[in-house]
Amino acid sequence: MLFNLALILGNMKKLLFILLLFLPLAAWGQSHYYVAPYGVDVAYGGTLEEPWATLSYAITRVTTAWSTIHVEGGTYPPITSQMLLRNGVSIEGAGRNVTTIPLTYSAGEPCIKLETWGGWSNKTVGHQHISGIKFVGSTTPGVPVGKCAIGVNFRHHVEIHDCWFEDFVETAVWFNGEPTYSLDDDEETRITNPYESRTGVEGEFLPYNDSFCEGNKFYNNEVHNCCVELNHTTHDASGALEFTTQDGFLVYGNTITALGRSSNYNGVPIKAVFGFNKNTKIYNNNINAGHKSTNYWQFAIEVWWELGGLEIYDNILNGSVDLCAIYDYYGIGYGAKVYDNDIGYPTTTAELDIGFHLENGHAGGLYIFRNKIHHVSKAITINDTQYTSAQLNEDVYICENLMVELSGKAYQTWGISWSYPTITNNTMLWKNWYIQHNIIVAKADAPDPTYYGIVLPTAEKFDGLYIENNILVNWERGAIWGTGTRTQATNIFIRNNLIFDSYNNNDPVYVNGYPSAGITYSGTVKADPLFISPPLSYRLQALSPAIGAGRYLYLTWFPTDFDGEGWLNPPSMGAYETGGTGMPTVSTSPVLNITETTAVSGGYISSDGGQAVTARGVCWSTSSLPTVAGDKTTDGTGTGSFTSNVTGLTNGETYYLRAYATNSIGTAYGSERVFTTPIPTSSGVRFIMHDGGFVIHNGKFIKSE
Repeated sequence: MLFNLALILGNMKKLLFILLLFLPLAAWGQSHYYVAPYGVDVAYGGTLEEPWATLSYAITRVTTAWSTIHVEGGTYPPITSQMLLRNGVSIEGAGRNVTTIPLTYSAGEPCIKLETWGGWSNKTVGHQHISGIKFVGSTTPGVPVGKCAIGVNFRHHVEIHDCWFEDFVETAVWFNGEPTYSLDDDEETRITNPYESRTGVEGEFLPYNDSFCEGNKFYNNEVHNCCVELNHTTHDASGALEFTTQDGFLVYGNTITALGRSSNYNGVPIKAVFGFNKNTKIYNNNINAGHKSTNYWQFAIEVWWELGGLEIYDNILNGSVDLCAIYDYYGIGYGAKVYDNDIGYPTTTAELDIGFHLENGHAGGLYIFRNKIHHVSKAITINDTQYTSAQLNEDVYICENLMVELSGKAYQTWGISWSYPTITNNTMLWKNWYIQHNIIVAKADAPDPTYYGIVLPTAEKFDGLYIENNILVNWERGAIWGTGTRTQATNIFIRNNLIFDSYNNNDPVYVNGYPSAGITYSGTVKADPLFISPPLSYRLQALSPAIGAGRYLYLTWFPTDFDGEGWLNPPSMGAYETGGTGMPTVSTSPVLNITETTAVSGGYISSDGGQAVTARGVCWSTSSLPTVAGDKTTDGTGTGSFTSNVTGLTNGETYYLRAYATNSIGTAYGSERVFTTPIPTSSGVRFIMHDGGFVIHNGKFIKSE
């Protein structure tokens, strides 16, 4: 028999090519498992053709890292016991609007647990994600049963995104690094907290360098009614999202509300108490913490023991930011920066709402700047109580903020307030606090009387307080007010502020032996600041007496004003330089309800720039930085919030979207959001996914039919 060697070799090459082409698909197929409402929970199932019926069964069967459990659309039976999701195993739903799974486990928490004990020092554990599912804590809406949906303990690079969490008793999701109680095991190696010398308290020791979990993310989720006030005496509350001992934790693009419990009994949307985190970033979230009528603790974000690098920015917050014990322990360059947030409510209420609450000691740089704080009772409160043994509270910068439309109950409208009226006798020295270039205005019809614009510290000792270039209006008990004697009150500078329509002929008020000898007071302008169009715009008219009347401060952290314009020398008083740009100020809402061809977004216009907003909406493109020259919506006029319905999208496409606002000066844009439309799943057709993405070959999505 004769053989054509060349022909055989040629056919072998073709066969080898075909095998190589399909080998990856075979390998991927081995790590992908499927759950569907019509499935059956049997050991040989979990395939495209014979899917399992429940996620709980799938979790017990899938134990190999790099595997993915795909959950098709439908409403599934409740999971009533705790499930351990193995290391490296991911869960992908068909979309939070079509895949619903009740988690009603209430004996402990959480229902779905991702945990590897000791994993904090092993950066290879984790690397998994959960997405595209609506998790509910009850089969009866509004009546929470399940305590917590998901807990991530001691794993890295875990992402929870594009999910919906609703009606959990205490928490939707938590992320934990090494717990502080385990630090007591080795007395010779544990790290004593230099800012906490008390013994037997939770903050006594700092995490080890390898205690932190890295790369974890929580983004583009909806969270509703998942936190509660646990103790009605101490007002301790749970958080809808909680995290501790994380390095580089990212929280962005989420909508979180805490409105489902009875009056005053809701919890905290984002909470990191005794967190010992570093490099945390919380941005582009829309959070509603509601109101409290019995206390000021309606926190939207609560952070304690941050060890440096915290940033909170571009959020819309109906609720306050609580910061306690913020330090730059690792030399990152700052303890925390909180900026470009909209903090407050759409309209005035008679509740005890605040913008910021600062507690205990801070060191290494706490920067609060370019925030708009509005329609609250108190813009910023500072608690003198010394919770820890910190000896220093220094380097705090409160600059270029708008604190406007302030109003609350009678005697409860304040600008920046320290504890009142008692002088706190503690050992901590308050040093180098900078309150500069702010606009602090009580609402014209606020209940009488409005109290104080800025209260001077009521701590026993302070050295270095700089109140400069601010504008304060309508303070009926005093724009600047101090009370009581001190053991130390030095280097207090009240310079170049504009004060108008306030008590005591617009001069500071000192009572009960306040040591005015330690104060340098100069350069006050007592005149109407001539804002362009309050409350819509607090920029300055051309003839404002605040223009050029400030003191040049050489601000390295704040070289530009609220609008991003550089400060002149001498600068204007307040948060704007010489009238500002006249452009609107707009932020972009998260993109929600994403389907194959539609999505929902919108924005918030906090200022019209002094000229009426004649068009607003969102614009989008498949390229970054879309403009109104391309696809856009048109959603009314004026300032405030708006919703945009985006249509005409293509499935499987990545889009860039941002809000816009147009006035006679021009068009301003909000921050950019990025989202991807899903691939359609028709009856009998399923698209193959790998590592969270669809498999593409020769430019086409590979599907199985």
